[in-house]
Amino acid sequence: DSSGLPKIQLSVDDAMVTALVQRFDLMDQRGRLADDWRGIKLAADDLKSALNLNVSHSLSARDGKAFDFGAEDSQTELRAAVDLPLNRRSQRNGFRQSLINYQVARRSLMELEDNIKFSARQDLRQLSLDRVQYDISVISAALASERVYSTQLELSLGLATVTARDFLEAQRDYRANLSSVANGRLGYIVNRAKLAFDLELMLLDDDGLWPELNQEQYQPESNGVFPSNAGPTYGELPRGVWPSTKIKRMQGVRPPG
Repeated sequence: DSSGLPKIQLSVDDAMVTALVQRFDLMDQRGRLADDWRGIKLAADDLKSALNLNVSHSLSARDGKAFDFGAEDSQTELRAAVDLPLNRRSQRNGFRQSLINYQVARRSLMELEDNIKFSARQDLRQLSLDRVQYDISVISAALASERVYSTQLELSLGLATVTARDFLEAQRDYRANLSSVANGRLGYIVNRAKLAFDLELMLLDDDGLWPELNQEQYQPESNGVFPSNAGPTYGELPRGVWPSTKIKRMQGVRPPG
């Protein structure tokens, strides 16, 4: 490859997988989806029957003796309250809303994943286009330089077909082409930084700068595996909660990529 700008070796598939693994906003969206999934279980529990048992035991002291308790003076009560699912309109509405919330969060997650993959693919395409346009601008600048030289030579020879205006126009075109070369190179650097940003690969130093910005041969590295300390893909269930089997299966969901 004889282009004046380095080619990004990262493939489109690797770039998309890296973005799906690295992006923090996508991790947050997955967490919100998991919360809505748990909300379905909690809302479903409100539709079940409930049996509440209340046991009380009281002791009475004999007259004149503060701590003289006897079994004959004690009283035990057992109360049972059954809450049957006969009137659960509010709970049913809450359960339906939890289902709707989950589907909305699920579609939002899918949309975000699609947008992230599209951004990664678009960034690589733009970088490839930048390289082509840069080569064209370099050739155009070289031709404009030759035109300046030839026009100046013809003008010095006193040819009637060449005027000072032609020389000034040649110089103007040459400056414009040089600006295109500079802008093309700067645009490539900016778009390469955008690729690193969209892939969540831009790590700043203590001064808030990206060290790889001025590295001409910088190549983004693919990453399709979550780090070992990342924890479960969809978070952890809180202690003291007894989830259903379906909710527990979330802990075994494989990471994307």
